Formats: sequence, structure tokens, C-alpha cells
Amino acid sequence: MTNEIKEYIDALHSDFVHTSGFYNDANVCNEISSTKRIEMDERNEQEKLMTAIDIANRAHYRQFDKCGRPYILHPLHLMSQLLFDTELATIAVLHDVAEDSDLYTLEGLSGVFNSRVMSALNLLTHKDGDDYLGRYIPKICTNYDAIRVKRKDLKYNMDITRIKVVTDKDLERIDKYHLAFMMLGAAKCDFKGNN
Repeated sequence: MTNEIKEYIDALHSDFVHTSGFYNDANVCNEISSTKRIEMDERNEQEKLMTAIDIANRAHYRQFDKCGRPYILHPLHLMSQLLFDTELATIAVLHDVAEDSDLYTLEGLSGVFNSRVMSALNLLTHKDGDDYLGRYIPKICTNYDAIRVKRKDLKYNMDITRIKVVTDKDLERIDKYHLAFMMLGAAKCDFKGNN
């Protein structure tokens, strides 16, 4: 927490103690101070999400998907499904940034985002030489956040209604994605069973 935020919280705490004779109890004041800290943390998470959206927009600028649509719509679509958890939404909007852009690296992003976000992004970034079903998907299976985002990604990518003309190559890709989706589903169940 920065000194500026701490000073702000302390000032609020102090004002509350001095202006309220009835609620002068230290426990009540600590509870209010804690509530302000939570609000600040939530605001910081929202600011990080806005930064992530900006980064994704820059990274995918002038990129188009297989159907000719602006690529940024894909990570925004995934993000919109995960807004109940700001950090998970951040992972979703950034999931293709390091892989599909020369503007940002995982190392550079690690200076901006926390370890939860970066752990998932590291696994979601498909590295050259990693066999898709043999190495890439099994690595994702080790992180619950990465599993959740990748399943949303695969579900979107398996939607053949987005494709004007479905080719044999599309069907092969969808078959591979379906197998990956099932592998990730089993891993997700394992996580739920252990908690």
C-alpha cells in the first residue's frame, strides 16, 4: 500500500474518531478502516483491469480473426463472461497478448500485474515447440484460473457458426479443441474435488 493511500485511510479513520462520540470504540474504527482498504483494493483491481484492456487493445490493433472481425472482440468477449472476478477478467483480456503481439512480453507484463494474473498468463501463452495436447494443455491443467479462461477461449473458438465456410482443416482444429476442452474439464473437476 502506498503512503498516500495509507495517509488517506488514516485521515478518514482520524476524522471518524474525532467527529463521532458514540462510535469511538477502536474495534469499530478498525472495521471502518478495513472497509476503506477493501474499497481501495477493489478500485485498484478495476484500474488494473482498465490497464489490461488498454494493453490488449494496443496489442491486437489491426489484427483480425479467421472471420475477418477485429481480434480485440475475442478477448473482450471472454473478459465480459468473467467480470465477477476482476483478476480472472484481467487474465482473460490479456490471454493472447504475449503470444500474438510483438509489443508486450510476459516479463514486461509481470511489472504491471500480480502473481495470480502472471501465473495464469504464463501457462496460457503457447510457446513455440510445445505440443498442443501433449504439453501445452497439461500445463494449463495445473492452474485453476488458466483452466477457466482456456475453457472459455476454446468454447468461443469451437463455435463454427462464426465461420462462413467450414473446411476440413476447421473440423480438425475443432476436434483438437474439443479434446482439450474435455481434458481441462476433468482437471477443473479435480480442483473442485480437492477444495
